[in-house]
Amino acid sequence: MRPLMQRHTPSEDVEKALVTRRKGIETMMDFYEVTIERLTGECRNESYEAFFGRKCVEPK
Repeated sequence: MRPLMQRHTPSEDVEKALVTRRKGIETMMDFYEVTIERLTGECRNESYEAFFGRKCVEPK
């Protein structure tokens, strides 16, 4: 939770806010783990190669 609060509320003292809001935050937040089973899409530019480290395969 700290990294999220530091990123989205940089002007606020995160440690102080967590102490005062801990109970409310715990009752409102749920965390889930998502596992990607299949990913599809198209590749159109160099960003694909930069991200995956290989050229995209042209569709048949």
